[in-house]
Amino acid sequence: MENEILFENVSFSYDGKEVFRNLNVRIPSDRHVALVGENGAGKSTFIKLLLGLYEPKQGSILVGGRSVKDRTPKERKRLFAAAFQDFYRYPLSVKENLSMCQNGEKTTADYIAALEMVGLETLKDKLDYKIGKYGENSTDLSDGQWQKIALARVLLSDAKMFLLDEPTASMDPIGESKLYEDMMNVMKDRGVIIVTHRLALAKTVDLIAVMRDGGIVGLGSHEELMENNAYYRQLYDAQSEWYR
Repeated sequence: MENEILFENVSFSYDGKEVFRNLNVRIPSDRHVALVGENGAGKSTFIKLLLGLYEPKQGSILVGGRSVKDRTPKERKRLFAAAFQDFYRYPLSVKENLSMCQNGEKTTADYIAALEMVGLETLKDKLDYKIGKYGENSTDLSDGQWQKIALARVLLSDAKMFLLDEPTASMDPIGESKLYEDMMNVMKDRGVIIVTHRLALAKTVDLIAVMRDGGIVGLGSHEELMENNAYYRQLYDAQSEWYR
C-alpha cells in the first residue's frame, strides 16, 4: 500500500545477538506512531533498519510498496529525516549546522522559525556564530541545546517522514513535553515514528507499537492497549508511580 511500512519476515542480528526473528508488522507511514518498550527491545534497531543503515539477515522492508534497500540515498533522503539520541555536533555556525543534509535552499526566516519551534530563540540573531568547542571564537552549547539544534535540523527537512529516536533525552520532562506538543503540530501533515521511554508522550500519538524481546507484542491506541495489553499496562502503571 502507498501509505504503509511493512516489515515482512525480518530477521536481524547485531554483534552475534539476535535482535529480530521473523518480525512481521504493518504500520501507516502517514500517521504519528510511537515505539515503546524496555531497553534492548529493538526499537532503535527498527529505526536503523528502516533507514537502510542496517540490512536484515533475511526478510524485506517496504515503504509505499518499494523495498528500502532498492532506493537510492537521494530517494531515502526525500523519504526520511532522522534525529537520534546520539547526534553530531558540527564545529560550524548555527546556520551551517541547521543547513546540514537539507534538500534545498532555506531562507533566514526558515532557520529562525525552526529555532523558535525548539525553544532556541536566543540563537535566532546569531545564525553566523560558530558553536562547539573548536576555536577561540566559538561558543559551546549544553547537551540539551545541542539536541534542540539536531531537532531543528529535522524540522527544516522536506522529507515525508520524521524518525525520532529518543531525541530529547537530555531535556527535562516539562520542556520535553512542551517541545513535542509544538513539534507534533508542525508535523501533523507528515508521518512520524518516535522511539520514547516516556509513555506519557506516547499517549499523544495515533498508534503505539509495543516492543518486547525483538517482537511487536501490542499495536493500538493508548486506550486500547491499557484495556487489552497487560505488558503495556504494566509499563504505564510503573511510570505513573514516578509522578505520584
